[in-house]
Amino acid sequence: EQQLVASDRRAAAADRSGNVYAISADRKAIEIASPAVAAPYPFWPDRRYRPAPPANPFADAVPQATASMLYTALAVTNEHFLVVAFIAEGLPGLLRFDLVGGGEPERFSLDPVFVNPVADLVSDGCSGLWLLDAVTRRIYRLDRNLQPYPAAPVAEETDLFQPDAPLPARQHVVAPDRLEILFPAARIPLQMAAGEGEELFVLTARAAGGSVLRWHRARLG
Repeated sequence: EQQLVASDRRAAAADRSGNVYAISADRKAIEIASPAVAAPYPFWPDRRYRPAPPANPFADAVPQATASMLYTALAVTNEHFLVVAFIAEGLPGLLRFDLVGGGEPERFSLDPVFVNPVADLVSDGCSGLWLLDAVTRRIYRLDRNLQPYPAAPVAEETDLFQPDAPLPARQHVVAPDRLEILFPAARIPLQMAAGEGEELFVLTARAAGGSVLRWHRARLG
């Protein structure tokens, strides 16, 4: 038998109806296994899908070929959305499928927030997701709109230049850093699993050999 390595892993997730979604062996498609069908069948790309026509009436006679996507991770959220991470033209992104309403997926760009392929996704138990960047050994949390959670509340700072007149002090908003879980160099995060509530379990590999399971619990809000 072929000896499996970490890069051979393909993500899978189930919805509340018992359907299981998985990334294909070549990472170019999403497959679905349904309780009513004996064998898995293609879920995406869907041959019936037709991109929306461009707003500009003057378009190329021959449409440009769409960039091929390689899928790297997927997860189903508590609100019944299938979120799939992909890499296209060297940049990562996310597709979000509405498993209740159907239709084509929404596309979200992760650049310039994230530049590395998403190694793993898992529901956070609260309408959002945990995202693993194995290159930088960091885990981030995304909200229901697939935006990074802030590490602290939004704050304001006083402007350097103020008016001479007796007017209220001018201030500007300071964007906080993203909430993140950083692993030391001796611990390489490999895979995540959701626990109860906002618990997160992370399987890590030790540089010296062996593995360690780490537990985290988010307290936000």
